[in-house]
Amino acid sequence: MYFIFGYLDVDAPIELRYCTLLIEDGASAAVEVTFDEGDFQYTVSKDWQYRPNRGKLGAANGASVTQGDDQPMSLSFQGRYSRYASVSDMKPNEILNNVGGGFTSTDSQACATYSCNLTLTYDPPCGDGEVLLFPDFRIDESQFGIRDGQVSFTGRCNASEPTKVS
Repeated sequence: MYFIFGYLDVDAPIELRYCTLLIEDGASAAVEVTFDEGDFQYTVSKDWQYRPNRGKLGAANGASVTQGDDQPMSLSFQGRYSRYASVSDMKPNEILNNVGGGFTSTDSQACATYSCNLTLTYDPPCGDGEVLLFPDFRIDESQFGIRDGQVSFTGRCNASEPTKVS
């Protein structure tokens, strides 16, 4: 399976087997996941405010466009785990959904709802790798396919775009 990193060459396919997803809470809980099939997608959105002049758009008519508020980055990943590893045998779902309420949020605001950090690492045997951080990810939806072993997670980050770590 392949997917595209936003910071690499636009047409460069990424082999999923060289990718690792690290899911971390705000303390020391972490689980590292690799997928044997699936996809990882994120969406960066912009909010543009169009202000027509007397009902007409375009700079020649005196209209203007300004950037509005930041929009949260949407993120989804789905697939089948080929392997996951953690220090205390935690499962990815437990950290993502704060199962049992024992995980520490990555959001530093007081009384903020639980969030975790996702770090996606691409490390091919030949060529350049890359590491992207998706901070303060909050789950909107979790799906589990019992029959085929597929999982799917959808949510948003409290950031407008990923941070390129390396």
